[in-house]
Amino acid sequence: MGRLTRAFSRAKDTDKQKEAAVTIEPVQKSPSPPPPTYEQASRQEQHAHYPPLVASSSVQQSPDLPSPEDCVAHLKLLECFYRLRQDIASTNGLFGISCNLVDELDHGASCAGPHKDKNNEIITLLAEKRWQVYVSRAVERFSRWRYSLEPSSDCYTLAQAIKTKGQILADRVDTETAKPFSFDTENLPPIDVLMVWHAYTLNPRAYLEDCLREGRMRLWHTPFPLQAVANHIDPSTHHYEVTKHVMVSFTEQTGLGWDNLDDVQSLLSACHGYADKGFTLTCQECMSEITHDYLCVGKLRKDLVNLIERDAVLPGNILSKNGLPTKVGKASDIGSWSFSIFPSKLMKMGLGRRILDLKGSDMQMSSVREVIEEYLSVTELVKQAKHYKGSSKLFPDEALALRRMMSRYWENSSPFAVDLVGAVIRQGSFVSKMAEIDWLHSPGLSSTIPRLIRKYSRFIAIIARYNVMAVPTLDVDLAWHTHQLSPSKYLQHTVAQSKTFIDHDDKVVEARLTDAFAETSKIYQKLYGEPYSECTCWYCEAVRESHTSTASRLFRTSNATAADNLHSVPSDPKKSVHISTHNAVRPTGDKAYDEGVAKRLAELEKAYDKACERADKKGNPRPRRDDYYYSDAYGHPVYIPMYAPYYGIMPYTPAVYPVNPGCMAVGAGAVGNCCAGTCGAAAAAGGSCAGGAMGAACGGIGTTGGGAACGGGGGGCGGGGGGGCGGGGGGC
Repeated sequence: MGRLTRAFSRAKDTDKQKEAAVTIEPVQKSPSPPPPTYEQASRQEQHAHYPPLVASSSVQQSPDLPSPEDCVAHLKLLECFYRLRQDIASTNGLFGISCNLVDELDHGASCAGPHKDKNNEIITLLAEKRWQVYVSRAVERFSRWRYSLEPSSDCYTLAQAIKTKGQILADRVDTETAKPFSFDTENLPPIDVLMVWHAYTLNPRAYLEDCLREGRMRLWHTPFPLQAVANHIDPSTHHYEVTKHVMVSFTEQTGLGWDNLDDVQSLLSACHGYADKGFTLTCQECMSEITHDYLCVGKLRKDLVNLIERDAVLPGNILSKNGLPTKVGKASDIGSWSFSIFPSKLMKMGLGRRILDLKGSDMQMSSVREVIEEYLSVTELVKQAKHYKGSSKLFPDEALALRRMMSRYWENSSPFAVDLVGAVIRQGSFVSKMAEIDWLHSPGLSSTIPRLIRKYSRFIAIIARYNVMAVPTLDVDLAWHTHQLSPSKYLQHTVAQSKTFIDHDDKVVEARLTDAFAETSKIYQKLYGEPYSECTCWYCEAVRESHTSTASRLFRTSNATAADNLHSVPSDPKKSVHISTHNAVRPTGDKAYDEGVAKRLAELEKAYDKACERADKKGNPRPRRDDYYYSDAYGHPVYIPMYAPYYGIMPYTPAVYPVNPGCMAVGAGAVGNCCAGTCGAAAAAGGSCAGGAMGAACGGIGTTGGGAACGGGGGGCGGGGGGGCGGGGGGC
């Protein structure tokens, strides 16, 4: 019996001269000191090579943790992503998006505030739009490449689920039977495909679910080739460079061009394109009006056909609440396992046919919701779908299972459990932070990396010990992300530590994020006698003030002394290792949330005032809080009407995306809150960036991406995915 099977059965102020060529108009910033305790130096023009990698012998750690070498290679990759984004976003006219549109769009500038320059805002939005289109194309290319690796998938069927009680899934995860792919200098994919794959693995449960359900476990068992990719990144330009042979090999394998920009994809209509919010196209065969919502229904229809004809289990419930494959190891497991197959049985016994009967104007997710609600109201039909007969009542776990299944379709027409366009876009926030901190070019890198790995191991220990949603700081998040790039290794480690496959939640409500961060900071300081966030920005000061008692300061405990010592070296909030917020999203349509935010801000304000009083007494400068009013991701300062680092930036660029990747709907009756009686609005799956499988809505199946909606292949760009319905995990 393999180890995994046994576990299952047991339960830049710095002068970035090189960057000038790839940013629109870099804003000059005054130099500022590095974050405390992390040795960092300004990037010098003569840096022609990266600092040497950390020797593995210099760090004593568990072999299951990410290695220092991999963390450094990951930093190189993130810098490459950062430069790629700057290159694409700053290319005027790319995808027909020209800065000449500034005058035309001036009326659409949404933010208002002091020192605001509408032209800067609009230029930034245009840059973001170019990047969004590029990423949408990249997701489609990744889908084609992934299919070329394992073209004939071994789908997980309902019959297999019933016969083996889920054991077949546990066997697929076991490393002893794994046959991973081998990637080296001769078979690496292009950088845009790597970027999407990278973001995909950082949604570990969604990634595992897709691979299990579709029988594509060779890819899941394959670690992301960090070292091989890093060896192909030029240390001076940070561009990804491979030989002509590798480019030709990729084209022969996938039928795609090596460069995203050279690859022609027919995913646009004459006016509002596939990557636009108002996308619409008339099918020339059935004359239906195809929209993003229409394509979501098309994805569901395709999966229903596979269920009815091929017995393929529907998505959303492959994994149990602890993130591991749902299987029966003992009598008490039967209940949770039977709930996991309930949605597929319900659909196969009649509900699926009713949804397939929807035509024309009824091809909307709201119509699907109405059909499901009507079907669930007939108790006899619900009783027939239960694996163990008896009650006609819809149990809470059955309702949750149904919602988890539907979360894969709300605003998500892609073939994936999670919207990879939104995932890549949200990762951009973390990529930018790593570029600003610039550990990669620091002479202190050899001491920084081992320390952040140790801090990450403590972070996992907090999740395991306290069963809380722990929120990482930026340094912890680097190690955490690096670990997740080796999915099998990451699963083994987190299961061994916590008996749970710890998820990396891609979408967390802002207010919950800051509450959990405060709790994580409190626990970390209590356990280890060190401040969790080594930053003196106003927010981190306020959080520390909230859990450092007056008594501890009076008696000069180690916690209070460590917190006060941070002021010995001032820091710039943009370069400090405070809360990591790339996954922060904002709910819409929830008045209670808005009221709660106002209360939290008042509490932070009170704690901030205390921190200012303490700074005045000690003769230290007051922590600044105007640093968060501006964003200059593309070299143009843009006013943002918020002032906390835990706020997600994406809600301020809604016009760029079909559905904003930084927001999710939670109001009753809103997108994602489907089917009355299944559960409350607070558990909504939420939205993200919509997209679609071009062709699935009208019967086309495949991944060729070509032509009209009735025959063109399935897309890879798509919507939200299931935030809030996963259960368990602990991380965010």
